[in-house]
Amino acid sequence: QKALARLQDDLPSDNLKCVNSTLKKAKLQDRVQVCGNAIASASIAQVHIGKLYSDKIKERKVAVKVQHHGIATLMTADIRRALRIAQFCARLDASFEPTVTILESWKREIHKELSFLTEVDNAQRARSALAHFATHVLVPEPLVAADTAFAMQFIENASKIDDIDFLDAYDVDRKALCTKFAHLISYLVFDVGFYNCDPHQGNVLWTPTNDGSRQLLKLVFLDWGWSHSLSPSEKKCLA
Repeated sequence: QKALARLQDDLPSDNLKCVNSTLKKAKLQDRVQVCGNAIASASIAQVHIGKLYSDKIKERKVAVKVQHHGIATLMTADIRRALRIAQFCARLDASFEPTVTILESWKREIHKELSFLTEVDNAQRARSALAHFATHVLVPEPLVAADTAFAMQFIENASKIDDIDFLDAYDVDRKALCTKFAHLISYLVFDVGFYNCDPHQGNVLWTPTNDGSRQLLKLVFLDWGWSHSLSPSEKKCLA
């Protein structure tokens, strides 16, 4: 379990030379600068604290998400190999057929996770869908993007939803937090018909906030690369 948990945000990261090369190829090097090593690294990309430069603002603190060097080629090759192995096993043993179905589905969808322009479009859609719940949830605003890197709004003082020490430090009602999370996910699935397919602990943060009169907690939904739109019949089936 601990080994699998590292896949969320604690995998080896590319060095800064590699990161800057990716930004240059994405033609973002004049607008985005990373400040030090990655603060999180998952299977496809890593995140850095950075600075965004624009004509309107001299500089702005941002989170910069950069795809690992060569990951697109590696992942597409791996999924083809895994599918071939599963298909061979399924010929010998029918119990492998669900594995084939899963891998075929993943093969169809993987290009979406590998395109950050798709992720940015999905994040913008989620921001619009959740605008009515602005006091309860936040999707960081994408600010500038390319296919292999993008910069987004940096959320201060945020922690993973399962960070027990952080929850206890703010005396958070965990049941209320889980209920809020369930309500928001249900709203996306059944009302909007659009949801994040990968809401693990590394992609769901929370941050304390203040509305001027009382302390509140706000959920932060990250990583919209793998998202899905539901048809009316799919929503009805899930209900």
